[in-house]
Amino acid sequence: MRARLNAWLDRLGAAGVIALGLLCFDAALLATGIVPLRERAAQAQARLRAAEQKSAATPVADSAARDPLQRLLAVFPPQGAIPDELERLFRLAEAQKLQLLQGDYRLEKQGELLQVYRITLPLRGGYAQVRAFVAAALNEMPYLALDAVRFERQRVGDVDVETRVKFSLFLSAQTPADASAPAAR
Repeated sequence: MRARLNAWLDRLGAAGVIALGLLCFDAALLATGIVPLRERAAQAQARLRAAEQKSAATPVADSAARDPLQRLLAVFPPQGAIPDELERLFRLAEAQKLQLLQGDYRLEKQGELLQVYRITLPLRGGYAQVRAFVAAALNEMPYLALDAVRFERQRVGDVDVETRVKFSLFLSAQTPADASAPAAR
């Protein structure tokens, strides 16, 4: 048997032996790697098709969920939420032990979609406290923008600084009844 195998390998030559080895390697690779991957890909495609059919069969209850503009406008609080948003700012200032003085507040109409509520807050406290307050307000209220900060110290040795912080609170100009109406008129 061994003699027959050696004779057969001699007839194949070096190139034939290499080709036979590559053929065996390819068969092993196909059986252990490619076939299982194809099966997994087919299963994943079947799950994807099922999910697409399920989402297509489920009606979207809210037209705002389909309209990107309405989804964006839903991020901004309505004009009626101004007292709540101011209360949130005041709580953040209180958490930093800042003294709030008489503020200035005014509502500006920017367009059909957004309104801007300008807030000017005079504060008294330490520099680090003011920085922490501004950072917390901007982190907790993504629809709030910092317009300006002005620091003033009465004497060089004073620990507390008089600060004037100006914010813009962006609000949705649409009422809930307007949200179902088309944005472009």
